[in-house]
Amino acid sequence: QVSTEPDLPGQPQEVACDLWGYHLSPEMAEHASLCVTWKPPEDEGGASVLEYLVKVESLDKTAQVSEMSIASSPAWISGLFGNSLYRVSVAARNAAGLGDFVEIQAQTAVLRPQAPREPELCSADAEAVLLRWSPPDDGGAPVLNYVVQVAGPQGEGDL
Repeated sequence: QVSTEPDLPGQPQEVACDLWGYHLSPEMAEHASLCVTWKPPEDEGGASVLEYLVKVESLDKTAQVSEMSIASSPAWISGLFGNSLYRVSVAARNAAGLGDFVEIQAQTAVLRPQAPREPELCSADAEAVLLRWSPPDDGGAPVLNYVVQVAGPQGEGDL
């Protein structure tokens, strides 16, 4: 009886990313996410694929890297910057080891900006109020405008 050792698996097929935005849940509002999908390699190397290694590396903000091992597609990667470019790499592992990575690039969605810092009252008179505040984290895109709501002792619009 002849037995051969398995070879490394081939590359995963049809690797793709879908964007996740803040619309998923309020907890996700501060961070962007990617959903990475793929199909198994055409050649598993003579042994079943045990797991996939998924790496996500920031290309334009910081040296942020996320890495995970997962049994099958899809992989959800969260905690990313909004409106940022990432390199996404996926490789299959079998009993012989880790095969070659497939790399693609993905752009995360722009996120809703955070609230500005506490406003500071600069001046006020009977007709005007001047406020100053520090800009918020912009979610990956410039803030186009701010909405200022006022409320006095009798409710909205009294100032």
